[in-house]
Amino acid sequence: MTRANVVKWAALAAVGVVCVLVLAWLPGMAVGQGDRPAGGVPGGQVAALVTPVPVPGGPNFYSVSAMGFKPLEQDTGWGYYADSWLTNPGPDEATYVAALALPHGATVTKFVVFFYDNGLALDVQASLLKCSYWDGYCTRMAEVASSGTDTGSRAVEDSTIVDPVVDNQSNWYVAQVLLPPAPLGYEFALEAIRVDYGYGAALPIVMDGR
Repeated sequence: MTRANVVKWAALAAVGVVCVLVLAWLPGMAVGQGDRPAGGVPGGQVAALVTPVPVPGGPNFYSVSAMGFKPLEQDTGWGYYADSWLTNPGPDEATYVAALALPHGATVTKFVVFFYDNGLALDVQASLLKCSYWDGYCTRMAEVASSGTDTGSRAVEDSTIVDPVVDNQSNWYVAQVLLPPAPLGYEFALEAIRVDYGYGAALPIVMDGR
């Protein structure tokens, strides 16, 4: 065997050893709790890469992310998982609210809540509320709740809207979410809410007189 052949086979053997070491190392890699890789889910559980399917609705949309919610009570704590999902770090269920600037005269067609729920027994609950300027109380226009457990993001919706026409002259509007406690930081989380709306009749065309 020539010296050149010896060098070639030695190089091939070295490459083979490196490949074996890499293949042996990959299964030992772990995703730590709190990491959220692309296509993954909280807690280090890796899900299949899928293209999310938009929740149908509309024709117009008004949305508020979890970052727009705040605790209803002063002594209620809050936290954010992955810098965007609202979680409840306290020992008890807690209520969080976000004011909504819905367009006057629009007809609400659907209330959609995007959430994460991988906890047993308790559920994420949310309501769309209409509140009177004069009477100091609010009434429910729509209400949803999660069900069961899942290691991925989900959405739940309510299209049976009570008194759906927005009247900003007499009312203001708010989204309210009840989050169970999440001692590990991610068992229950709010991602966002969406209010779908349309108009009962075509809007008039404004003429400028020219």
